[in-house]
Amino acid sequence: MSLFKTREWWSTTCGNGEEFDHGCMAIGNVDEALDGGVKIVTGSFSGVIRVHAPKDIDYKVDDLVLEADLKLPMIQVEVGRFVSHTGRTSIAVLHPRKLAVYTLDTKGAASTCHQLSLDYEHRLEHTACNMIFGQFGGAHTDYICVQSMDGQLSVFEQETLAFARYLPNFLIPGPLVYCRQNDSFLTCNSCFELECYKYQVLASSSADRLRDGEKSESGGLTAKKKVQVDWKLCLGEAAIQIVTTTNFSAGAAEGSGAGQRPGSGGPASTTSSRVDIVVLAERTLFVLSEAGHIKSQKKLEYLPTVCHAFPVRPEMGDHSPTHLLVADSTGSVMVYHGMHLLWASKCEVPPVALSIVKVGTVGGILVGLADDGSLGVSYMGTEPPVNVVGGYEGKELDYEEMDDEHRRLLGIIRESMAETKAEPVDVVQIRVQVPTHLDGAGGWGAGG
Repeated sequence: MSLFKTREWWSTTCGNGEEFDHGCMAIGNVDEALDGGVKIVTGSFSGVIRVHAPKDIDYKVDDLVLEADLKLPMIQVEVGRFVSHTGRTSIAVLHPRKLAVYTLDTKGAASTCHQLSLDYEHRLEHTACNMIFGQFGGAHTDYICVQSMDGQLSVFEQETLAFARYLPNFLIPGPLVYCRQNDSFLTCNSCFELECYKYQVLASSSADRLRDGEKSESGGLTAKKKVQVDWKLCLGEAAIQIVTTTNFSAGAAEGSGAGQRPGSGGPASTTSSRVDIVVLAERTLFVLSEAGHIKSQKKLEYLPTVCHAFPVRPEMGDHSPTHLLVADSTGSVMVYHGMHLLWASKCEVPPVALSIVKVGTVGGILVGLADDGSLGVSYMGTEPPVNVVGGYEGKELDYEEMDDEHRRLLGIIRESMAETKAEPVDVVQIRVQVPTHLDGAGGWGAGG
């Protein structure tokens, strides 16, 4: 898939025999160091959380600033401002039945000793699947939303449970993402439909699970309000990951996929939205507007596993162009702008989590985490891969000899098709004789 491979700058292995998935890596300045250096937070299904701080080429012992066993499997880790009274950067850890928020404290004059301190935790009544965070409803701090395996969305305003709502017509959980620009949640249901729910609608809806055609016991004006979807769009295949970004579809070729309005066969609006909803499906890459109109789509010739959107110029904020990283099952990482493939490179191991960080003064560094715990920091160079299938380097071809061989083989084929095979001398003959006279029915057991 790729002509080049990534150039490894720093790498290590998280544990031995541990397993990781898409949500098991987060990036951020979790200890709020003065130099602004990013830290890589990883959490495994074995319950071990690690914080790495790569500072120079090749791994060193002091790059691992924290390793702690939380005794519970970690489904997902996130970095944000989840503590109201301090406003510091903290780590949110999602366990199957618990949501915990920790702060990474430093001790000592040189700040070389790190310790994980528990700020608060929430016991979950339902088994968790994934979580998202953001400034829901225009808040000034980060809130957390946890999706359970039975379709319940629980919103935590830091130390307080704000509300819990059930998604309608739910069967199995799908990817979940928060769109900051229109304050809504996006997910994909079991019918391969992308659904959008406004945060204010979720907050004002009923906490009970009401299915289609079902009415609440009170009825009338005091009837409970069912959770209503803002818009939905049938994708026709399962979504692997959903990303919201800005200025990604700029430059996408028209005609790469005709835009359709959700639930209708008419064309989409020609007005281009600044917000882009990127859906990585099993076989297709979709780009939608914030209203659910398909801007473009691209059929993929590989099996995608994970994607990550990043701004090209972070100092421009939302006005910066956006690129998209897509990794496949073979370890190739493609860089897209719109539907155009800009670059492709091969990783040592197929990643399950991707991110772009700035190490020191160098930006655009690729961080990848594999399912076996292989953690690597690399950049996309022009070094060709080692295991490329080379050309034929044997003796020179003799075309006259090849022609003679071809004629000889054709003669053998013609002889085998023309000759008739003789019957073998030694054969086995089977002769069947049916008796002309049979005993009567009363002949058996007459004396019995």
